[in-house]
Amino acid sequence: MLKHFNAPIVFKADGQPGEFSAVFSTLSVIDKDGDVTVPGAFKHGQQVRIAQWGHNWGALPVGKGTIYADNEKAWVDGQFFTETPHGMATYQTVKALDGLQEWSYGFTVEQADYGEFNGQRVQYLRALDVTEVSPVMVGAGVNTHTT
Repeated sequence: MLKHFNAPIVFKADGQPGEFSAVFSTLSVIDKDGDVTVPGAFKHGQQVRIAQWGHNWGALPVGKGTIYADNEKAWVDGQFFTETPHGMATYQTVKALDGLQEWSYGFTVEQADYGEFNGQRVQYLRALDVTEVSPVMVGAGVNTHTT
């Protein structure tokens, strides 16, 4: 399953070239897919691939990162592979897009159930195994923000 979120990215001025941090999920809100991701759904410290634009799983990854979460959001601290042409091209594109950049993630649902949230039938995502995080054209998230 893929989840798309609008999440501006922050490039670390004091870090190595290609380092970034991006919020890719806002918790306890209904997203554009009708899901509510609950706090605790993400594995804090999980290592993930940064996939090429739009979840291009047929291409080499463009980076790697580590997932972190609190009670409001989940984010990835990552590193683009700037020593490779595809990693550098993705890094430069994402950086140039700045506030227009949106993010998504691919995952396996480990635990979910259905219920109501603010009068709307939703799927509650309670435990996820994230395969990758990638920049995308349009995301499904709401209230995401730059860290």
